[in-house]
Amino acid sequence: MAGGFDIEEVSDRLRLEELGPEWDCLFDECPFATPFQSPAWLLPWTRHLGEGRPFVLALRRNGTLSALAPLMLRGGELAFMGTGISDYLDVLALPGAEDEAASSVFEYLLRKSGKWKRCSLHELRPGSPLLSAAAPPGLRASGSAGEVCLTVPLPDRAEELGRRGPRSGKNGSKRTRRMLEESGDLLVGTATPDALPGFLDSFFSLHAMRWRALGGTGVLNGNEIRSFHREAASGLLDKGILRLYRMRYRGADFAALYAFVHRGRMYAYLNGFDPAFLRFSPGAHILRRAVEDAIREGAGELDFLRGAEPYKYAWGPEERSNSTLVIEHG
Repeated sequence: MAGGFDIEEVSDRLRLEELGPEWDCLFDECPFATPFQSPAWLLPWTRHLGEGRPFVLALRRNGTLSALAPLMLRGGELAFMGTGISDYLDVLALPGAEDEAASSVFEYLLRKSGKWKRCSLHELRPGSPLLSAAAPPGLRASGSAGEVCLTVPLPDRAEELGRRGPRSGKNGSKRTRRMLEESGDLLVGTATPDALPGFLDSFFSLHAMRWRALGGTGVLNGNEIRSFHREAASGLLDKGILRLYRMRYRGADFAALYAFVHRGRMYAYLNGFDPAFLRFSPGAHILRRAVEDAIREGAGELDFLRGAEPYKYAWGPEERSNSTLVIEHG
């Protein structure tokens, strides 16, 4: 027991799968949780992309799962599950238990220091309890700023979005958008369970087309990553979190947007478009449509996630940074 918690170290993948329903309940109770911390995202990651073995700390009080640290151990190094493809990672903890849970994780790492050599925790959100917890004697922890994340406060009504976002030239104009919508040739849809496989195929294709035009391959090249997204997208759709958009113009796929809406925030994760339609600014148009829909659902913030690409700054975003926390012996 540490800090009033009974701690189970889950190192078996079968046991990790069994933990899924409790983990999902905990996720629903955590006000600062993001889709990247859900079992719908991280369990598929372990099945398709995760190397090493689980080192998941399940913290219980009176038998109830009160906190969870979803770690993986690879070659002596501990890291969060989902590292690399996830934009916010952290310990999950019930409201009021965050600081105690973070201290208990440190204490457990100290007691089990023979099992690991280094712990590198990336993409910790601002305000993570792990960043403020004091490392016990025998461990040392150092934090550093990570990649910038850009966020945009949203108005209460979609009609008040006004001049936010790209407005002219190759970035797209209201006139161009109005022309497309009034033509009757532009169709916009979001994925339903039955339509999800086809929407994902379109999204993968459009993402690859966009990156080929830039001389690259994008981040969806390979069977493993696509299998992960097929499973994660299905789970997040069932949770009511996924928003997968597809635009078609005169019967041809025009643009796609892979996004999430959760706890009053829209996360713009990945997009794709056909470069042949570049003059219509497909990325700008599909994003604005998705943001308008999110506002109607009650979203108060647009989160562009990691990266300082110029098109994001057209929305007048606020900057903040995730953090990296490195824990070592000593």
